Amino acid sequence: MLRAFYLLPLTLMIWSSSAHAQPLFNYEHDWTVKLGGRSYGLRQVAQIPGDLRRTQVWLGRYSFDISGRAGEAIALAVLSPITLARRIEWGTFTRWP
Repeated sequence: MLRAFYLLPLTLMIWSSSAHAQPLFNYEHDWTVKLGGRSYGLRQVAQIPGDLRRTQVWLGRYSFDISGRAGEAIALAVLSPITLARRIEWGTFTRWP
């Protein structure tokens, strides 16, 4: 009976606390601009548990991912657009409403 007396306040304390989940992806750098409700630019995304990094390219209603960091994507776009086109992950091409 004494154990039940101690468990009741503990249960009420745990029940009243709210649990918040950690985000799975974190935006490290966000170089996007909103024009007319649409985004244009680059966004560096990192997966929190792990070392997965990718760059999202936003062109209005369309987005796609490029493997690697945002700085690499900018340098490849300026120096070698053909090499950049090879790094695009075409399966991630998305059209947003």
